[in-house]
Amino acid sequence: MAQLARSPQNASARSPQNASVLLLPDDLTSNIFLICHQDDAQNSATRVIQVCAQWREFALTMPGLWSSIEFGESLQVKGVIQEMEMKLRRASVSLLDITILYDAVYKPAVKNMMQILRLISPTVERWRSLTIARSTSHTAIRYLFDELATVSAPQLERLHIKPETPSRGIDEPTRWRFRAFGGDLPALHYLELSRCKVDWNSSIFHNLLDLEIQDHQLGTADQSTVISLVRDLIVRAP
Repeated sequence: MAQLARSPQNASARSPQNASVLLLPDDLTSNIFLICHQDDAQNSATRVIQVCAQWREFALTMPGLWSSIEFGESLQVKGVIQEMEMKLRRASVSLLDITILYDAVYKPAVKNMMQILRLISPTVERWRSLTIARSTSHTAIRYLFDELATVSAPQLERLHIKPETPSRGIDEPTRWRFRAFGGDLPALHYLELSRCKVDWNSSIFHNLLDLEIQDHQLGTADQSTVISLVRDLIVRAP
């Protein structure tokens, strides 16, 4: 077998363009790509298109492979905006999972968030999830959600605003009032909020399956108030 592998006449057989895996039916190839996407949503598509021309061509016909949009570095870095624009084009009409990491909005925070919003706001009706990573500038977060105050996100199922990194056990101050999407997120089932004031009567709490709120003000409320609030949230859950 070793001699066969080294044989010059078998070089073409070992070429990626002639590998037997390329003979798989399209539906099976598609399923394999999607499984890879589930395991590594951010990098799988890029790795697939680097294997060979046939896989690249096929992967570019699958918008779902490009549906995970992660802003991981500052948009001030050369080429980053063009790369994100390309990914959004390739995602086509797919539902989008958007993640904004700390480095993406680090100095100048608001300017970077403005550029991110310019890129993603035209697709807001296709957002499936939005995650703001831990320690992201609260000024940038406030800008983002204030700009989204009257915007509709009918497909949004998951919204996660991660807390700041704890500092010596000190409670985080409440930074701003959450009022995004007009309080109307009909598909929202998973919600994580921190660093903001919340309107507990908002309709965003009507259909939740999972809720995590980090609000130091709740810790100072009397027990009966908290119990009443929790009971009301459970009643409004599906």
